[in-house]
Amino acid sequence: MANKYGRVQSFVSNAPFDNIKIGVEFNNAYNAINDAQASASYATSAGYAASTASALVWDYTTTAIATTISSPALDLDTDKGYEIEFIINGNVSTFFRLFMNSDTTAANYRSQYMAATGATVSSAGNNANTVLFTSIDVSTNLFITGSIMRSTAPVLMYTAEAVSGGNRYIVTGTIVYAVNANVTSVSVHGASANGIGINSRFRMWKRS
Repeated sequence: MANKYGRVQSFVSNAPFDNIKIGVEFNNAYNAINDAQASASYATSAGYAASTASALVWDYTTTAIATTISSPALDLDTDKGYEIEFIINGNVSTFFRLFMNSDTTAANYRSQYMAATGATVSSAGNNANTVLFTSIDVSTNLFITGSIMRSTAPVLMYTAEAVSGGNRYIVTGTIVYAVNANVTSVSVHGASANGIGINSRFRMWKRS
């Protein structure tokens, strides 16, 4: 294909799927990108990806029912950010909160969320709330993925999915720790005693 800026040619090599090679070549008086340059560019980006790879800092599976599960020592200011993956097996019908630095004072948090089930969508914001998900059904799993970062105040941005009242919900939201302090631990707390069932798994990666 050609236009006033030159010729654009694309090709895909005949290779197995995991070795597919895609090249683009621009030929004009001002710009020439060949396959070697594209390969070099890819190597640079791959090196960047490797340099920012996550390191696992927490991997814990419950062997007994629990009300609260806490991470080991963290250092958000040094690690710059964390990726989380929580799978909570509901032992009783309850809702779950997330706390930072073992701070259970609701007034120190700000939250917003959107929830969807079927064609119904709802949203809310609260200046004193740390709820991740409301009332999951017994013997169902609550899946939570997200990121904890800090610009000024630390913030968790997350997506959660679970069954509540027989309906499957997807929730996306944020929880801000308004104290504006370094995060040295996180805790997941069930509002009802022993809400966290056996074989619940908590994993966290740092991005430093």
